[in-house]
Amino acid sequence: MTGTGTGTGFGHALGLSRALTGLPVAPLVERYGELATAQHELGLGHLGELLVPPGGRLRVLDGVFVVEGPGRRRHVGAAVLRGPVAARGGPAAAGLVERLAEIQERDPAALRRILLYQLVQLLHDDPRGNRPETAAALGIDPAEAAALAQAAAGRARLDASGRAAAEGLEDAWAQGRIRAAALCAAALPPAGGDRLLTDRLIGIAARVRDTDALLEEARAREDAGDREGAAARYGRAARLAWDCPRAVRGLVRTRTPSHGRLTAALAPTGAVELRHLPTAEDEPPGASEAAGVGGLSGASWRVVRLTRGEPLTVPLTEVPGDPADGPVTDPHAPLTREVRYVALPRGTATAGGAAAGSAAAAGVGPDAARASGSRTPARVRVGAPADEAAWEAGEVGEVGEVGPLVSAVLLVAPEVGELVLADGRARIEASWLRPAGAVGVEVTVTGPDGRTVPHGPVIPGFTAAAPATAARAASGNPRPGRTAATAPAAHGSGDAGADPVAPGAYPVGGGSEGVRVGGLAAGPYAVRVRARYAGARGDVSSVGVERDVTVHAWPEAVVGLGARARDGGGLRLHWTGGAGADVRIVQWPGAAPAEGTELAADALPPALPWVDASGAADPPPGTLATVSAVAVLGERALAGPSTAVEAPQPVVGLAAHRTTAGRARITFDWPEDAGRVVVATAPAAGGRSGEPSEHPVVRAVFLREGLELPVGPGAVRITAYAAPRSSLATVAAPFGDAGQVLLPADVAIAYQVLPGQRRMLRRGPSVLRVTLLAPGGDPGAGLPDFVLVAGAAGGTARPHRAAEGTELCRVTGSELAAAGTVEREIAPHPPAAGPYAVRGFLLGGRAASVRLDEPSLTSLVVR
Repeated sequence: MTGTGTGTGFGHALGLSRALTGLPVAPLVERYGELATAQHELGLGHLGELLVPPGGRLRVLDGVFVVEGPGRRRHVGAAVLRGPVAARGGPAAAGLVERLAEIQERDPAALRRILLYQLVQLLHDDPRGNRPETAAALGIDPAEAAALAQAAAGRARLDASGRAAAEGLEDAWAQGRIRAAALCAAALPPAGGDRLLTDRLIGIAARVRDTDALLEEARAREDAGDREGAAARYGRAARLAWDCPRAVRGLVRTRTPSHGRLTAALAPTGAVELRHLPTAEDEPPGASEAAGVGGLSGASWRVVRLTRGEPLTVPLTEVPGDPADGPVTDPHAPLTREVRYVALPRGTATAGGAAAGSAAAAGVGPDAARASGSRTPARVRVGAPADEAAWEAGEVGEVGEVGPLVSAVLLVAPEVGELVLADGRARIEASWLRPAGAVGVEVTVTGPDGRTVPHGPVIPGFTAAAPATAARAASGNPRPGRTAATAPAAHGSGDAGADPVAPGAYPVGGGSEGVRVGGLAAGPYAVRVRARYAGARGDVSSVGVERDVTVHAWPEAVVGLGARARDGGGLRLHWTGGAGADVRIVQWPGAAPAEGTELAADALPPALPWVDASGAADPPPGTLATVSAVAVLGERALAGPSTAVEAPQPVVGLAAHRTTAGRARITFDWPEDAGRVVVATAPAAGGRSGEPSEHPVVRAVFLREGLELPVGPGAVRITAYAAPRSSLATVAAPFGDAGQVLLPADVAIAYQVLPGQRRMLRRGPSVLRVTLLAPGGDPGAGLPDFVLVAGAAGGTARPHRAAEGTELCRVTGSELAAAGTVEREIAPHPPAAGPYAVRGFLLGGRAASVRLDEPSLTSLVVR
């Protein structure tokens, strides 16, 4: 549309001087919802944002134009959409741009209508109101902003329900859902200057009028007993408005069955599966090969659902799919309600509503047909009509019209799902998923003798738990021998079912529950579970699902498990119970199962290799484990009690050296992964004093400061071990003398260099005094020799080792042991030399364990 005189599709004189007196109330574009969804996914406030380049403005009052600068105005048509607009939008907007181009090609006024509708909604939603600056902010050219804002202010506002009706009106009309279209029309404000909407509303009203007239005539024929005449008029009404409950229900009541059967079966998920099964007499010769799945050559079907008790004012629901192409599934069948499905020939209702030809066939006048804006329908014809009187002029073509297919009544009552049976010790467990809406279940357990076995109440949330060898999922077809409760075949006006749970797909899983049957002898059993639903005439049960299960023999449980440290190292495990069973000691990878839990033997962890059949256990160093006893008989096992055991990491490299009187330095290699080490001291055999004590050591302190402990003067046995990590675990005894060392009694040798006595005018030679100190008692055998050494280099350098100087004198260990204190004169060295430094050393014997008590180094000078 170009020029100022165009745009009459939205009312008269839409130029700027009249400020748009005919703004659209509804977009009147098919599948508008898909357009809006694609628009929002791209983040567009309105579709005009897709059309305008950066810096450009939009004009909509006199056609759709993009203003890119002074005097530069471009009309947006299909070519522009597929060219510059598509290039700017890129791949993300390609689908939306192509759809707009197709709409523009079919109806040049449609794109402007969509834009005006969206812009008016945005102006109404803006908190600033219908102001020119608001329109300008939406990208409208300033020359049109004031006129658009003024026009929007004068148009009625639509609430949420009004917008839904406006945007869904054209789809309902195009799909022939006249009752739904009438509901949308009733929710809209007056069309005002929207001429296209006015024409559409006139067409809808005419179609509704014609449909109601046919329904009244059909009802009169039915009351008069003329079923064929009534069926013909109900069929015409269904052609005009296939979603009309009165028309379709009347057709079901009065039809003559033909053209095969429409079967409806309840799937395990609760959905209804529909199939068309043609009969041989319905097919003309040679038609079977060309008919395809549906069996009717060239036929196309629309399937609608009838629900017993649904108000006649509610439009019928269409089930997506065509039975001519294969099975059709209704995932939203209303639970606990009786339903019936009708397949109508799709050729009798075309896009845009019933056609003018159909309107004429139904007795609709030419004015109504023209107002509907319909096109001539495509007819589906197979065979001759059943009653020429029932099909009046305009309905009979070359070979006749296809009649409807009607299914039998189906009560939507799904079976329970995921039936699981499991055997346990003298019992059976059964669990299932109750379908949503079921008020309960009926469980029947039959024993080996054919008698019914009583069972406890149904347990909500229960799940049958058993080893894999005893549990199996049960699903599929029930055993034969019982038919489902069925509803009356005819559809009346009353409600034959309880109020439904919210319709929708109800996959099995409305709730898990089950039963437990105890006190059973070994042998085969059968379990049948039926879902029960509340109906108007009482509870109705499903056919039921039945499966078999066998109760097996189980082992005697282990009832007690303990552990104690074993002499010589390790542990001894002991238990009670488990008679006649293979008792295994295992370690579970996670938490141990509760005592008495029934298990599959092949699912058990392996028996611990460091525990033998008698219970002797030699856990590897560093072990901290919770071990459990399990009784096994064949393929079945029972979990028993558990106990915690620990084998601390060994301490290696342990050594002890006395430092000062009554103290010793302890060294060892810190065990891996140990947080603490305990060092214990105890008097050795024959020791005279001291009490056993324990000293916990933390790794950080040990590595930083070392370890020095009070040990007393006597012989001490020192033991070091990694501290147990659990106060609840039984600790394994260490093997042999691992982690132990014997610290002998405190023995020290002290020495002094005394100046010689004066003799007349001269001082005599210096004297060495060596004393044996043993405060702990017996110093023991193997005492080292004491050696006094003079420094080298003339005696001025004090030696640090015995080999660094000259030996001056030696006191043997045996001499010290015998005398306790020994004194020796020190011969001058070298003769007549001046003062020189000396130092004492311990050599041989137990030199490493005997402490040398040295005097002040300044006193170790021989003069």
